[in-house]
This record gives sequence, structure tokens and C-alpha cells, in this order.
Amino acid sequence: WGDYSQIECELRLIEAASVHDYEYLHLLSGVDFPVKSHKYITEFFKQNSGKEFVHFEQNGYDQNEKYKVKYWYFLHRYVGKVKSRESIVAAILWGLIYVQKMIGIDRTQNENYKLFKGANWFSITGDFAKYLCSQKSYIKNRFRYTHCGDEFFLQTVLMNSRFAENLYDKSFSNNYDGCLRFIDWKRGNPYIFRKDDFEQLVNSKSLFGRKFDIDVDSEIIYKLLEKFED
Repeated sequence: WGDYSQIECELRLIEAASVHDYEYLHLLSGVDFPVKSHKYITEFFKQNSGKEFVHFEQNGYDQNEKYKVKYWYFLHRYVGKVKSRESIVAAILWGLIYVQKMIGIDRTQNENYKLFKGANWFSITGDFAKYLCSQKSYIKNRFRYTHCGDEFFLQTVLMNSRFAENLYDKSFSNNYDGCLRFIDWKRGNPYIFRKDDFEQLVNSKSLFGRKFDIDVDSEIIYKLLEKFED
């Protein structure tokens, strides 16, 4: 969690898919689910062909989260969930961060690209996917030793490329409609949808919802399946 290995995994998936000439690639997790029919989703991307559906928190990133890209997280991979201070490795990691803070380390001072941040769930064109893979060297050099770099790398590459012109939502208002995902952070972390959320989900602008858990409420999943079976 939060390690560069997440970026590696995403890039390997994107690279494998980019061998084929797919018009769009969608990153979804096992707790995501469509909230529109297959026909509707297909038609939507035909009508918006060439657009990049990526979420941005703002034009740049919140300075309160600068610590994620400011310091060197050398032991991140061995810690697991880095907020835990229970292990010796975690203690060493945070000790190293404290030392960097004390001596004034700031990796963002000589930044070649302006950094951007957002959710790591996206729907991108096949063309941008191939370009993203061509930037693997920069991505590795810049985000290998960061904390939650998977929330930065794609947004940063996109906005520092010609593909920025194709962004579907240019408001930079932390609007998840920009990546077509319905995610509720007000009721949970994020909230797990229930059957009572059905109308809100299907009437939203989103194509996918996050998140669902069959052990929490299976009825919402079956209701969506029943509505959109085609």
C-alpha cells in the first residue's frame, strides 16, 4: 500500500493492454461496479472519443500533502501500511523522514514537471496509454521513493503532455465526474453502497461506482445487474 510497486503494477497492466489497439483502458478494482448498461457505456465513449477521463483534486496538489513527494521513502516497500509505527522498519523509515525534514530536503524544488494529484482510477485513451508507457524512465526516477505516488504519476504525466488538451473535465474541482466514478468520501472511507443508494447511482453522471461489498449489501449489486442485463 502506497509503495512504488502499485505504479509498477499499473504500468505493467497498461503496457500489456497497449499491445492491442484498444480505444480506451479503464482501471477498476474488485470493489468497483458499473452503474450504467454496457450499451450506454459503449455509446458514451464513442460520443466522447479522444477525451481523457482523469480525476484531479486541484490545479496542482494540496500543499498539506507535499510530504508524499517531498522526501525519499527508501524503506516504503518493507513497511506495508506506513502509518503503522509498530515495526522496527517503520520506525527507521519515519526516522529517515525526520532527518530529511531537519536538514531541509525537498525533492520538489528542482522539479522538471509541475506535479498534479488525484484519484488513481481512470479511463484513458489507448494513445495516451502508450505515451504513458514511454515515460516509464521519468516515472521511475521521480516516483520510485515516494508515498502514494500512484496518486501523482498519471496526472503529472498527462498534464505535462499534449494530452492535457483532451481532458474531459478541466475544472480541477475534485469532481469525480471527471473520471466517471461515483465515490462517496463523506459517508465512508470510502462509503460502501447499499440498496437505498440505487436511484442515486443510476441517475448519476458516473459510469462506475466505488465501492461495493457483497458481504455488506448484496442487494444493491443484484439490483444493478437486473436493471442493466443486456
